[in-house]
Amino acid sequence: MSRESRRRLGAGARTVLATGLAAGAQVSSVALLLTSGWLVVRAAEQPPVLYLLVAVTSVRMFGVSRAVLRYAERLVSHDVALERAVEARVGAYRALDRAAPAGLAGLRHGEVVQRVVQDVERTQDRLLRVRLPWTSAAATTTLLVAVTAWLLPAAGLVLALQALLVAVIVRWVLPRTRGRSSAGLELTQEDRLAGRVTELTRTAPDLLAYGSSRERAEQAHAVVDAMARLDRGDTGWQGRGTALVLASTALSLLAVVVLVPGASVPASVVGVLVLAPLGLAEVLESLVEAERHRPAVEAAQRRLDALETIGVPVATAGRRTASTEALRMQDLVVGWAGRPAPGAACGLTATLPRGQVLLVTGPSGSGKSTLAATLLGFLPPVSGRVGGVDPCRIGLLAQDETVLDTTVRENLRVADPGADDEAMLAVLDRAGLGTFVRSLPQGLDTAVGESGSRLSGGERQRLALARLLLADHDVLVLDEPTEHLDAPTAAALLDDLARLVPAHSLVVVTHSPAVVDRFAGAHRLHLEVPRPAGVDHADAALASSPPSAT
Repeated sequence: MSRESRRRLGAGARTVLATGLAAGAQVSSVALLLTSGWLVVRAAEQPPVLYLLVAVTSVRMFGVSRAVLRYAERLVSHDVALERAVEARVGAYRALDRAAPAGLAGLRHGEVVQRVVQDVERTQDRLLRVRLPWTSAAATTTLLVAVTAWLLPAAGLVLALQALLVAVIVRWVLPRTRGRSSAGLELTQEDRLAGRVTELTRTAPDLLAYGSSRERAEQAHAVVDAMARLDRGDTGWQGRGTALVLASTALSLLAVVVLVPGASVPASVVGVLVLAPLGLAEVLESLVEAERHRPAVEAAQRRLDALETIGVPVATAGRRTASTEALRMQDLVVGWAGRPAPGAACGLTATLPRGQVLLVTGPSGSGKSTLAATLLGFLPPVSGRVGGVDPCRIGLLAQDETVLDTTVRENLRVADPGADDEAMLAVLDRAGLGTFVRSLPQGLDTAVGESGSRLSGGERQRLALARLLLADHDVLVLDEPTEHLDAPTAAALLDDLARLVPAHSLVVVTHSPAVVDRFAGAHRLHLEVPRPAGVDHADAALASSPPSAT
């Protein structure tokens, strides 16, 4: 049996244990009520005190065991729920990682965060607030009905009918009055609010500058009002469920009161029979609370499952062995959603030998970045093929690389979690950042700030380059690597990039004259935006000159 199987078996055993503890706690609560009732009535008959010792001890035992069992159930059930939440969150991250390059079905930043955080937290409630209440209620109700039927069969039948009727109405009838889409609407509104708030925080300076902040804030408040209306409707549904439980309890109590005088039962048992419907009311109330959470839990699970259905951009073999082959493009047409990019409409054919440079140029909108995404496996080709190097061995340095709000060390560990300090400093040296990091008081443990705010533009780009080198890719795609950098910083970065040859092949995507001049001797692939109707769609040419010496 694998370690994963043993772990899952352990989680299943803990789930069964949590269910038993929850049922035990609820049984203790009901038993405390019934035993207290019997003790009060029996004590009123003034029997010898020895006749009451068992009941007195039972009351103490049930009072203590209710708290102890509830505490133990919370420990075990939350341990299982949190473990499953970790699995769900990791699964969501993997789904996002797999599908993000080709887009996330139109999800905004705030909506993605909402699913990874809020939806995963809601799925914890499937065990804690939906399954456990139903299983413990079933066990408690069965035991309570059996005890009542043993004392008075007709009373046991009344309680059984009450429990069955309430369970059916709460589970299948009342939800129809709530509306099938209420939970989905609530989650949609939460997505909208998350998107609005994220937009406000990310674009606050621009919104203030253009005088649009009030309008955007009002839109966020409108979403909050819509969520409040949904919450009020949810509260109304819960009120109807509670009213159902109270009404059924009143009817059951009345039926028991009517049945008792005609039955030959001891006087001390009357208190137990009368209190039984009240004990059942607490159990049934937990079902109403469970059904209040069910729609949101199921909707959250559907949204997480939807992440798994987002198509994979390109299926890769996943090989991590180094490649010595050339990168080849044969009649390659690239584009988004099956629509060819303007500069690649006629098909691109090129071969990049190992350890050389390919310069991809062209005006904005010609498809340069789309070509880069296709080489990386983020997009499937519209037609033609890319071969020679597995996409797993191709890495990207974008013009706006993500730098995490943590230390230099943790930013590098994204590429290789097992890398030691020596390996990290080695790639920092190759990226031209090693001397700078060594000069910092905390070295690799220096915090870089949100989005690398404590670093300059060149330092952020070099840190991203070091992370790319640590991942040990054969081909590096550099998409506008000097964008937003001043001329001296850009020139220094280009020198460091040129030194990566011949250890790595470079695909340099740019429209910057300075970058073109720096790699003037490289292979060149030029894309053109199509001219008006009647003129050729594109001009794609591969120069035959060798790569520049480094």
